[in-house]
Amino acid sequence: MVAVLLMGVMHQLRCMAKDGICPALLDAIEANGKPYFIIPIAMLLNFIFQLPVTQHALGEDSGMLPDTRELTIQGLMMRPLPLLLYLIAQGLVNFQCFVIDIGMKFLSRVFGILCSCCPLPSSEGRVVPAFLVLALVLSGVLCGTLGLVICYFICIVKVLRTYHVLRQDILDSGVQSRYNLYLTSLLLLMWMMGLNLPPMIVWLKNIQYSIILYNDPTWLTSILCILAVGALLLCDDPLSGKDHYFSTCIGVYILTVFLVLYGTLSTYRISYVIPATIFLMAVPQVVSKLKSSPPQKDRNM
Repeated sequence: MVAVLLMGVMHQLRCMAKDGICPALLDAIEANGKPYFIIPIAMLLNFIFQLPVTQHALGEDSGMLPDTRELTIQGLMMRPLPLLLYLIAQGLVNFQCFVIDIGMKFLSRVFGILCSCCPLPSSEGRVVPAFLVLALVLSGVLCGTLGLVICYFICIVKVLRTYHVLRQDILDSGVQSRYNLYLTSLLLLMWMMGLNLPPMIVWLKNIQYSIILYNDPTWLTSILCILAVGALLLCDDPLSGKDHYFSTCIGVYILTVFLVLYGTLSTYRISYVIPATIFLMAVPQVVSKLKSSPPQKDRNM
């Protein structure tokens, strides 16, 4: 299902580069999530990797071979299986996007009525970095998924606040782009948390014996994901990187093909693809912000 999300991300980045606005994820998936955009390429590569010449060149135990190879050996692999899985995932992701979008809009209206102001305080510029640092510390010291949970709630608050601002000026393309991109990041984070939930359950069960989860398999991916989301939230200007989004679209497409080939059974690889995708979403904004920052004046002058 993450592959369907990545196809939507690819269309969002392309639209920001071309039209200067980030469309809603549902519209992006409808426009760019067609199976024939990704499945033929993946099946062609899968066929090439199944050739005896390719397997002999790479080695039978090579990590370059698709993870569905064992299903093929056991006779369980059907040719239309990638297409069927993609179609099922597309329906589930569309439903998920619709529910999350409606839920975030409803919560934003409720918080707007209760607080009569934005959900975040006026010192957002200091609060968000502080919580991101806290998430990094908890992920690095205690449990990787714990930092992801904090990062997830930061992203929720950011989405709620952005929609609150969007309701004041529904035609503002910059705010629309921020809301749609943050909602996409929220969905990616949701999958990241779901994949990394088992280590957190182990940590909670053993917390009475040790507050630190040793040999945490989510340590690296969680820190990378928090850094990527932090860069995205702190830049807070999706349209600023539109000059570089075309190149990142290619990277997202490559990640999608990789996911279809190598993430069908080996779901742990998705935990590396999601941070890489968010990095590709954030890097153009970081580059643009670095270029636009005024040079420091020489104090000796």
